[in-house]
Amino acid sequence: SRLLDAAPWPERWQHAACIHKHNNITKMYLTGGWGECYLNDVWSSVDGKNWINVCQSAPWKPRMFHSLLSFRDAIYIIGGHDGRTQLNDVWASSDGGHTWIQVCQSALWHCRQGHVTVALEDHLYIMGGFGGSSRFN
Repeated sequence: SRLLDAAPWPERWQHAACIHKHNNITKMYLTGGWGECYLNDVWSSVDGKNWINVCQSAPWKPRMFHSLLSFRDAIYIIGGHDGRTQLNDVWASSDGGHTWIQVCQSALWHCRQGHVTVALEDHLYIMGGFGGSSRFN
């Protein structure tokens, strides 16, 4: 069933979401995407009805087509597209999306958007995506 007629955040598409446990509370997180412009906000909810804007303007470039995941004790933003180019930066938040640190400005993998990232045991795997003129597998 539908929980909300309209969410409190601006309309958007090609954003990213994940589930993350912080301070023993499991929440949904939603980041970035494109609406009227490229976005770099962070929202969280424990129930899908009540959403909190935990970070209005994160330090990472506004982006879409990025991946977001929970790994160990942090939320990670990986790659995407900022309106000009594909990205290969990595950002992490260990306080539920309030503050972010840049883990890597330019990772060893090719810049990409539209990829997926999964965690398995102690490793992150980045798969697929588009790099401007190349598709990746």
